[in-house]
Amino acid sequence: MVAEMSTKKPYVNQPVTVIYKLYFEPRSTVGNFRNFKAPKYEDFWSQYIDMKQLRAERGKFNGKDYSVVVLRKVILYPLEAGAKKIEPFKIDVDAEVPTGRSDWFGRLEMKMVEKSLSTGMQTINVKSLPENGKPSSFTGAVGKFDFEVIPSKTTLKAGESLDLEIMVSGKGNLKLFTLPKPVLPSALELYDPAHTENVQTPVTGMAGKIADKYTIIPQFKGKYTIKPMAFSYYDLTTKSYKTITSKEIIIDVLEGDGTIVSNQQSKKQQAIHKKVVFQYNKLKTEFISASREDFLGSGLFYGLLIAPLLFIPAIILLRKQKEAKDADAFGNRVRQNSKLVKRYLSEAKKQMGDKVPFYMAMEKALHNFLKAKLHIETVEMSKDNIIEILQQRNASESSINQFMELMNDCEFARYAPATDTAMHNDFDRAIEIIMELEKQLKS
Repeated sequence: MVAEMSTKKPYVNQPVTVIYKLYFEPRSTVGNFRNFKAPKYEDFWSQYIDMKQLRAERGKFNGKDYSVVVLRKVILYPLEAGAKKIEPFKIDVDAEVPTGRSDWFGRLEMKMVEKSLSTGMQTINVKSLPENGKPSSFTGAVGKFDFEVIPSKTTLKAGESLDLEIMVSGKGNLKLFTLPKPVLPSALELYDPAHTENVQTPVTGMAGKIADKYTIIPQFKGKYTIKPMAFSYYDLTTKSYKTITSKEIIIDVLEGDGTIVSNQQSKKQQAIHKKVVFQYNKLKTEFISASREDFLGSGLFYGLLIAPLLFIPAIILLRKQKEAKDADAFGNRVRQNSKLVKRYLSEAKKQMGDKVPFYMAMEKALHNFLKAKLHIETVEMSKDNIIEILQQRNASESSINQFMELMNDCEFARYAPATDTAMHNDFDRAIEIIMELEKQLKS
């Protein structure tokens, strides 16, 4: 397997065609092409041309007859000068090879084997474009091109728009350079261009055209000149730089607000007969005080200097409040128990439908509610003690009975059958009873 290159010593941005071919003995067969591994082509712009059908044809290699299959074609454009490495192109195939034995009729016996093939490492020595004679308008175009600057119209009214198309067509690295930009009088409003490409990439390299289309809106009556534009490229045929210059374009604005602007008197400087153009460029006036007060020594300076001192008492007060809160072990315990009530009710809601974890979470929620509101610990949670403390806190008999009944139901439900409906009802009862006791124990 070989990589045939159109040239190994191209200029920067000159196309290099690489064709990967597989040569084999005409009496053999090769098939089942697989595991294509192509190079990454670093420092190159690349375009693959995959073969629609792999078909063997007659060919010669080193003066001998072979069957040959074209595997892939690639177009490369080197982006910088120097010795550039091309990684191997690899592929696996099934190939028919001779066994070294003959059959009864003297014909050579063949067998099918798997083969891994590689082109090996390749080197391309890329040459820099010559500096001698390089024009200032050159932006990297290499090939053979035509250049046009086409206005959609040259006569229009103020406020109307026209399109200015800057187009390069031909054969070369069309996608790898920038088009020149127009230079306009300040009274012509220029918008960002719309870029279009109609480029094909056959085996010989890019061909087609690219264009930038600018929208221009004149604001005032008068005649305006769009200066000639230059496009330069390096011609590979003549090995020299060539420059194409567009014609000067005159834009005639027939109607406007009466302001006359003309740049016909001088090629270098535009004469303006009225100051309205500059008023258009800046419509809002901004006033700046003639006498400015220095920041150093001003009221703002001293205010910012003293401000940090005013925050010190507030910081001390907040710190004392935090220390007092941290020292309040009883209060912290109550707050912690209140958080646990919400946590276990949330856990119970998640476990709805799974009986055992649901009722365990419900019991923990009810116990922590008692700890938070009655200020008792787990060892004090006998039923009689709970009822007595609730009565002392002026809870209603109905609420006390409902709460104790719910605790009993949660305790026994873990060991008895329970439906989803029953779990939903018990969860709603818990929320209702807790909210009711919250109100009664606060009063």
